[in-house]
Amino acid sequence: MNKLLLSIAMIVCSIMLQAQPLRFYSVVSLMNGESDFVTDSNTIVTLPTWGYGWNAGGASVMTVPGPTIYANEGDSVHLQMSNPSMEGHTIHLHGLDVDEANDGVPHHTGFILEGESFTYKFKATHAGNFLYHCHVTTTMHLALGMYGKVIIYPDDSTNTFYPNGPTFDQQYEFLLSDLDARWNKDYTRIGSFLSYAPDMFLINGKNKSISYADTSNVMHGQQGDQLLMRFLNVGYRVNRVVFPSEVKAVVHTSDGRVLDEAFTTDTLIIYPGERFSVLAEILDESPSYVRIDWLDPYRLSYLGCEYIPLNNDDFSFIPYEEDNSLTDSIALATFSEKRVVPNFKVYPNPIGEAVVVASDVELREFILTDLSGSMVFKCPAKLQTVQMITLGDLSEGLYVLSATTVSGELLTERLIKL
Repeated sequence: MNKLLLSIAMIVCSIMLQAQPLRFYSVVSLMNGESDFVTDSNTIVTLPTWGYGWNAGGASVMTVPGPTIYANEGDSVHLQMSNPSMEGHTIHLHGLDVDEANDGVPHHTGFILEGESFTYKFKATHAGNFLYHCHVTTTMHLALGMYGKVIIYPDDSTNTFYPNGPTFDQQYEFLLSDLDARWNKDYTRIGSFLSYAPDMFLINGKNKSISYADTSNVMHGQQGDQLLMRFLNVGYRVNRVVFPSEVKAVVHTSDGRVLDEAFTTDTLIIYPGERFSVLAEILDESPSYVRIDWLDPYRLSYLGCEYIPLNNDDFSFIPYEEDNSLTDSIALATFSEKRVVPNFKVYPNPIGEAVVVASDVELREFILTDLSGSMVFKCPAKLQTVQMITLGDLSEGLYVLSATTVSGELLTERLIKL
């Protein structure tokens, strides 16, 4: 009898596994690409890039960003990567719930050397926006173009973006990144990441006139339409998304999870590695645009901007300047309203295993992240203006310490570990 029950159970499991939807993708990692970009002088320059492409044998062509991986909730996804290039690479599935064997962290899992291949496997458990990127010498490989999007749809409808959520009429995906042309021109001369100074700001791997000529980077809709905008920041700088008065923008999801309460805003701050879904109702069909600013993580000073045209097929770049003398007060507010951010100091810096935090307001929580957006640790703060927090034995590099005040304001300080 026990053997019979066991046999029945095995048959049922086998049927369930066979019925489970499977998405299979095959990509290749390459280091021999080229991409066109527009300089500040409005000339086109071709730069070497690295990245991923569909695996089609010797005819594979890489793109920046890499191919988008799509799946539905409940799907099992198999992502095979082949590596014909001269260096080792991986695919790290940023934000997805994967086990260690499929996390793509070199020297632990899925480290693919020249001539090798590996298949990463995961279950699409949550609808949302996710990323993938190479996790080998991450700062360099990612900056040179080795990244892409993963979009998971709900299984109940093709025009909702999470189960039982609101519907949309059109959807657009915007992967935000940045590059330092010096790095791309000669990667063998790349030094410390502290020297990284991005001078090109990209939406889906394109900028300025090249971006506006791409129909997927130009939004259209009629009055009353609901436009779903998916924003994903895979760069090393903070993005500030400024919505025009022609739309009502409501933020519904963050990092692949539905917010407890959606909120309406005219400005959205997106830190490295973060992803948001915004549902925007068109109030006015007049030509307009969404402006995206790139801010330095340190003091959030303004670096440059890019645009997403809305109902405007003849859009051209609009020079924009911001007074960086006010960077302590403007970055976390809307571009038209400025507020004073409380004093926030962390020392010593460069840091050791512990630091002292001093502020003129009481703090509620600390979060330490690296510049890929990955959280290193999170801890509550003591309700006092001077306190010590233990960081532990950190690797060399650049980090951002964020603190939340009791009134809900976010304070940040860039830290260096030598």
